Amino acid sequence: MANALQQMVMFGMFGYLAAHLMQTYMLHAGEIALPLALAGGGVIVSGLLGGRVADHRCRLAWLALACVGSGLLVALVFTARVSAWGTVALAFGVASLAGISTAVTPTLLLELAGSSRTTATGLFAVSNQMGVFGGASLGGLMLALGGFPLVGFCFLGVAVIAAAVIRLRVRDSAAFLEQISLRQGKTAME
Repeated sequence: MANALQQMVMFGMFGYLAAHLMQTYMLHAGEIALPLALAGGGVIVSGLLGGRVADHRCRLAWLALACVGSGLLVALVFTARVSAWGTVALAFGVASLAGISTAVTPTLLLELAGSSRTTATGLFAVSNQMGVFGGASLGGLMLALGGFPLVGFCFLGVAVIAAAVIRLRVRDSAAFLEQISLRQGKTAME
C-alpha cells in the first residue's frame, strides 16, 4: 500500500509537471524537454538513496521521512511561485525521495515472503501499476476540481498517508533484524 501511494505521488507529479510549467511559466512545448529530463534525474538519485536506505537498520524510519519529504516538495512544486528552474529542482527532489520506496519495498517483500517470492514480486508490480493509474487519475481529478495547488496538496496528503502506513503497519523481518544485530557484534539472544 505504501509503495502504491508513493508511486502515486511520483507519477502524479510527473503527469502534470509539464502542463504546470507551461501554464505557470509560459513555456512552450519545445522548452519542456530539458526541464523534464533534469527533474527525471531524481529517479537515478532515488535508486542510489534507496539502496542505502534498504540496508540501513532504521530503514522504515528513513522511508517514512522520505515519504513526508516528497509530499512537502510536491506541494511546493504546484503551489510555490519560484521560477521554472526552481520548480524543476523541487520536482527533482520529489523524484529522489518518492522513488526510495522502489528500492526498499521489494527488499522488504522478499525478506518477508519466505517461499512465496513470486507472489511478493507480483505484489510489488501491482503496487507500481496502482500508483501509475492512481497518480494520473487522482491528479486529473484534483486539477479539474481546484487547479494545480489542489494537485500539490492532494499528493502531500497521499505521501503523509504512505508514511503513516509505514510507521503503523510495516515491520522489519526477523532475519534482517538478526543480521543487523550480528553486524553490531551482538547475538539475537542478547
